Amino acid sequence: MKNRFFTFSCLLNFIVLSSCSERQAGIAQIFIEADISKINTEKKIPCAVSYSNAEGYSVFEKMKAGIMYKGNQSLAFEKKSFSIELSEKRKLEDMEADDDWKLNASYIDKTFLRNKISYDLYRLFSEGNIAPTVSWAEVFLNNSYHGLYILTDRMDAKRLGLDVNDTTAVLFKAAPLSQQPSALDSLHSSYADYVMTAERWSSWSEQGRKEFADDIYFNQRYPKFTKQNKHFIIYELTDFLHNTSPEEFTNETGGIDSVFDIENIIDFHLLLLITNNGDGVVNNNYLYRQNLQTPYKICPYDFDHSFGRDGDGEPNPVNFIDFKRNKLISRLIETNAFNYKERLKEKYLKLKNEEVITVEAITGMIDLNAKKVKPFALKDEKKWKLEDHKYFQNTDYDKEVELMKNWVKQHLPKVEKYINEL
Repeated sequence: MKNRFFTFSCLLNFIVLSSCSERQAGIAQIFIEADISKINTEKKIPCAVSYSNAEGYSVFEKMKAGIMYKGNQSLAFEKKSFSIELSEKRKLEDMEADDDWKLNASYIDKTFLRNKISYDLYRLFSEGNIAPTVSWAEVFLNNSYHGLYILTDRMDAKRLGLDVNDTTAVLFKAAPLSQQPSALDSLHSSYADYVMTAERWSSWSEQGRKEFADDIYFNQRYPKFTKQNKHFIIYELTDFLHNTSPEEFTNETGGIDSVFDIENIIDFHLLLLITNNGDGVVNNNYLYRQNLQTPYKICPYDFDHSFGRDGDGEPNPVNFIDFKRNKLISRLIETNAFNYKERLKEKYLKLKNEEVITVEAITGMIDLNAKKVKPFALKDEKKWKLEDHKYFQNTDYDKEVELMKNWVKQHLPKVEKYINEL
């Protein structure tokens, strides 16, 4: 009897130790218990969330939380992204403690790397740059493996350092700065009508659709639109960008330098150049102002449309993004306000000399992150098969990583040529 008990104990210890050993070099795991049939895009439904860190240790179990789907066009994919709100603020991986977390399905980025590399680069460009923090987690939905997800924090007033006691602090998502101010009303009205009639929002409550429609085109994230309407800021900014004379735009008093943080815009311009994120030219960024003393800044998001693939996953080996679509950047180039072109070149050369935006540095970042995530990406691939998507047939994880690296080698010389010819 003792021998059988001893054998069973040894076997149990072996299983536990083997599991821990496997998880020590792993990533986090998030277990969600929810009524899948009730998860929607309008409001969070109750769920329970358990979390184990990358070392395999349980951090909390069955915490009360809320869950909903997140995304726009990506909602059409079978593997969907989630937004979860915990009942308590907790620290996940090496990120700041919070209660709001995003789980990005990364359906069209089979490397699971593009967002992380983009955000890491942006932070490296300048110490003051803010971008989402990225880690990875395996998600289990009702005890069933649901796939590998990108775990990221929410970009909100707190994360972006807004002074909530300052009435000038504001945050917009994908603000329509490149539109003529005279077109804003009609465009907003068209989007609002679409929300009220489109099938994709048909399951929403009438009140929910109405509130969403009232703000959809401006995407005011702080303060809450229903409490204080700040849409007038977009009218003021677009009027400044489109209708000021070159003299007014470049004036040392009241010019573009007093409205936008030029150094921050230079860094965002460089990020768009390096990643070739065409969708980020006019979308995929947060516009924010921390307080009355600070100019407007930009924070990137959703940079999976980059490094050689477009937003639907289609390979994009040669196209170079058109900055004429971005009124802020194009006007800075046209007027060379505050020596913008010279400062852009200087910043590029500085980062190149510091080996931040060289081919070797960026491909090294890709290799380092790919080594960690590859085993879990391969597991995800078995559930969400690459060949199910038309642009990912006849490929695998290693080929996708090589696609990124080869694209970087071909693309960076084009960036340098663009900058030298400004």
